[in-house]
Amino acid sequence: MGKKRGDVLISSRLAILILFASLLGLCGCTTSVNNERLVAKSEHWIVTIDLVYTKGEYEEVPSVQYIGEDPVDEQVEINILHPNNSSTSNTLHVSIKPNEVIQLPTRSSVEDWRDIESVIVTWGGEEEILIFE
Repeated sequence: MGKKRGDVLISSRLAILILFASLLGLCGCTTSVNNERLVAKSEHWIVTIDLVYTKGEYEEVPSVQYIGEDPVDEQVEINILHPNNSSTSNTLHVSIKPNEVIQLPTRSSVEDWRDIESVIVTWGGEEEILIFE
């Protein structure tokens, strides 16, 4: 009777040890990469870039919000600047009302979201450079 009880205790301890080691192994192998959000604001514009991590890169999902007082009826160019003189360019040919948010169609993928430097918005002969916070 004593031998069976000892075998049960050893088996229970072994099972707990295996379970603990398995959980520890799973926790050690998983790496979590978070999606990111960059926001830049100027006198007339807010540019938001959600960065969605997939397959080792961050895909830009940009949007622009006009925060000026009068509607904008001329062409608007938004250039998201990256290192090495590259950029993601979007040109809007629509009337933009105050506080309107527009999703930008042109997107890029970057390896490191911290490489996104700034945004230049040009419209109606004006230009503003937005720096991400």
